[in-house]
Amino acid sequence: MHRRHEDSDPVGRTPAGTSHQVRRHPGASQTGCRQVSGTLIAVLLIAVFAIVAAIASAIRGSALTTSATNTLKSTASTEAPMVTIAVNAHLQATRSLDARSTPTVRPVVARLAADQVPITVTDVATGMSRANNTPLPLHCSTPAGKLLTIIIQSKVLDTALPVNVYLPPCYDGNRYAYPTLYLIEGLGYIMGQWVNDGVVRVASQQISAGQLPPFIIVMPANDSMSGYASRFVYTSEGPDSWEGFIVNELVPTIDARYSTWRNRDGRAIGGISRGGYWSLEIAFKHPNLFSAVGGHSPAITSEYLVGTKSGFNMLDLVRSTSALKTLRIFLDAGTNDVTLDGVYQLAAALGTNHIAYTDRIANGKHDDVYWSSQMPYYLAFYAATWPFTPRQK
Repeated sequence: MHRRHEDSDPVGRTPAGTSHQVRRHPGASQTGCRQVSGTLIAVLLIAVFAIVAAIASAIRGSALTTSATNTLKSTASTEAPMVTIAVNAHLQATRSLDARSTPTVRPVVARLAADQVPITVTDVATGMSRANNTPLPLHCSTPAGKLLTIIIQSKVLDTALPVNVYLPPCYDGNRYAYPTLYLIEGLGYIMGQWVNDGVVRVASQQISAGQLPPFIIVMPANDSMSGYASRFVYTSEGPDSWEGFIVNELVPTIDARYSTWRNRDGRAIGGISRGGYWSLEIAFKHPNLFSAVGGHSPAITSEYLVGTKSGFNMLDLVRSTSALKTLRIFLDAGTNDVTLDGVYQLAAALGTNHIAYTDRIANGKHDDVYWSSQMPYYLAFYAATWPFTPRQK
């Protein structure tokens, strides 16, 4: 994993230990009964302190256990909540914690509140749903999935670029074709952010458990180390930009090397921060290539973009908003995220144009802690319309 630190939030760390000074007792030279009495008193004091410490430790342990349990409930991948039900590409549906309730379908906006945890994803091929931990037996030599790194010689970027490719458990390119999810990282990394934030771990565990359908994940590095020649940083659209690399080089390369669906229904794209801008820009301009897009803490307002005017909105890049109505769109940010205003602005613009989207605002800020905690939600959204049974070739 390669990471740039200048764009990442610092994480506070507590000291590993604390030093204490030890003072000598002023009466240590005395003997006889005073010495014995002092020893007994010391022993009693030590015993009292030990009891108090044990009680305090038990209280702290209970609190920590409760905190850890709550954290695991929200982030553990093997029991991570299934998040979005999306049987219709034009509508989003959500389900409350009560499994017996009927999903609420909203034709324009579907919002996942921070305390709302939908629990299942529908297999649109069979009409069946896999709730909670319903197992999907896997009998193959690769039940955990496989992470590969390939190199693409890019003419657009004028450099060779490494790309992480995740193949799902039981991947069999000779017999089956798989949907593909393209994930773009933020400016704080050169390569490896999505892996660092747990996408491979969550995908492998949930696919193996039958909570997600099998799909391929493609995670390119970026060229931010190229300075002012970086297409990732210093361009915003067009064939000679990061858009050109993804659309004209990366997607065709992946379709040629791996057994993919090779159509828009089998492609989704998402990104974090700067990558969130690119995923939205690419999908908005190429809805014929992608059926779903996610902007996770997307840096989409003018202060974060090169060459854009004040008041810029992502819909300014779109020739016709009608084409966006075929996209499933997911927007999210943390409650203390510097990009939250941009998410609200884009959501308002989409709503005004009657374009359906799903949004989620949860506790967190613009950092890997937040994105890691949301990983089950991201993957459930992207995979919501893909079948659990791989498509035969």
